Amino acid sequence: MYKYILGWIDIVPGQRDAFLAGLDTYIETTRAEPGCLFFEMSASRDQPDIVLLMECFTDEAAHKLHSEAPHQEWMRANLKRYMTGGRFDLVYSDRVVRETPNRPTG
Repeated sequence: MYKYILGWIDIVPGQRDAFLAGLDTYIETTRAEPGCLFFEMSASRDQPDIVLLMECFTDEAAHKLHSEAPHQEWMRANLKRYMTGGRFDLVYSDRVVRETPNRPTG
């Protein structure tokens, strides 16, 4: 069962470019992970403080490996610094689960 994640990440107003800095390396590293079918992050054209996320993994196990990968520390720090909220839709082949994350802490 494929796992798709669609996200709308709210960024501190005026800080989108700072959030996106260095993202190319993170994206390339994620795309090279076993079980990653696609991974995209980009700035919203319509909303200056929104970053869009689209990703797909072959299954829950592949996504778990992604979540535990060493480069996630960089992303968690970036999210902690710049994320103010957002929404993620998780699609498991035949069902959608909506999550509203809390701002990262720690």
